[in-house]
Amino acid sequence: GTLHNPQISGHLKAWDGSIYGKLFESIEGDYSFADGVLTLPRLEMSTYGASVIVDGKLDNRKLDINLAAKALPVEPFIRNTGVNLEGYIEAQGYLGGTVDDPIFEGAITSDELQVQKSTLHNVAGSLYMTPKVLNLQELTFTGAGNSRYEIKGGVQLDASKRIYGYAHVEDGDIHQLLSFGNANVPDINGKLRGTVDLGGTTENPRIDVKGSIVDTS
Repeated sequence: GTLHNPQISGHLKAWDGSIYGKLFESIEGDYSFADGVLTLPRLEMSTYGASVIVDGKLDNRKLDINLAAKALPVEPFIRNTGVNLEGYIEAQGYLGGTVDDPIFEGAITSDELQVQKSTLHNVAGSLYMTPKVLNLQELTFTGAGNSRYEIKGGVQLDASKRIYGYAHVEDGDIHQLLSFGNANVPDINGKLRGTVDLGGTTENPRIDVKGSIVDTS
């Protein structure tokens, strides 16, 4: 290339550092830079138990990257959402937008997640996330007993932390549903079949139930 338009290619290997505040053990892969575009044919990252593989381009701070991750902890990525969720996920999707305003859209799965001291199993669905919103599309999981849930909705990531959306529930355990809203009513049991409208905020969630409750006591 030239001094004004250099062309560079090589192999990158780094370890024990951080990117945008996220720690990593190692990063390795080929790269090239030409006409202001950084191209990554395949970059592998190890982040203390998690593994991430990316390929794509960075063009004038614009992201065009495919991403696949395993054993990825959810807490660092939802720390500012106000959602109390713990566990590890697998993710596969596309990272677009810009470095300052990234957009991720893809699929996530997890064998088990913890939310409000309640365990969710067989988690699978689609996720759309920007610095302003976390949106779930057809997220399904199982809960206590034979309960099954499907959620469409999300959280506004501004100061309001507003929750929106709804959940379809089959044989939903009443105690588990109440725990999602930080409510504790010890003398009620039963199963819900119906729809739950989600509202309020992450600090003060609201659930409006429409359906039937069976096996109460």
